[in-house]
Amino acid sequence: PKMTTVGSQDTTGPMTRDELKDLACLGFSADLVMQSFCHTSAYPKPVDVNTHHTLPDFIMNRGGVSLRPGDGIIHSWLNRMLLPDTVGTGGDSHTRFPLGISFPAGSGLVAFAAATGVMPLDMPESILVRFKGKMQPGITLRDLVHAIPYYAIQQGLLTVEKAGKVNEFSGRILEIEGLETLTVEQAFDLSAASAERSAAGFTV
Repeated sequence: PKMTTVGSQDTTGPMTRDELKDLACLGFSADLVMQSFCHTSAYPKPVDVNTHHTLPDFIMNRGGVSLRPGDGIIHSWLNRMLLPDTVGTGGDSHTRFPLGISFPAGSGLVAFAAATGVMPLDMPESILVRFKGKMQPGITLRDLVHAIPYYAIQQGLLTVEKAGKVNEFSGRILEIEGLETLTVEQAFDLSAASAERSAAGFTV
């Protein structure tokens, strides 16, 4: 599918840069390509400091947006910039879009999506989680996050033991229904938590 939003993070950013060079990419085809430095900015090693100095210009010279070290986390920034009902990818397992859909990817696919504006994808199946009623006083969004595996375990869709492991969420798109009053921020938190279920994507 067409990738309108592509995010690269700093631990895989140098590999993405190398792969963009291999693709002879002089300009990005995706509408938004963003580079973050959220994984190495707090305690950078010498190699990270070098990346902080060299990677931003590489991204910006190709039409991308580069955050500065300390600016924030890749997925929170992407969720501020994306357009509703679009498809994207990012080099972080928690890169999930509540206003569209996204699929986490490795550095090679991130580079390919940024350079070409598309990404090869075998569309995964989905699994529906339907909430009923309204959130009661004292119930937090984290309670909803934990309710998903709780009820899945009761229905035999998820097991905790490693032997004979069952995880019906793994590799599927997690679809959420019944939470009409969610704020955008809550939808983002819920989408980011879908990575904890090993889901391939998320939509609400």
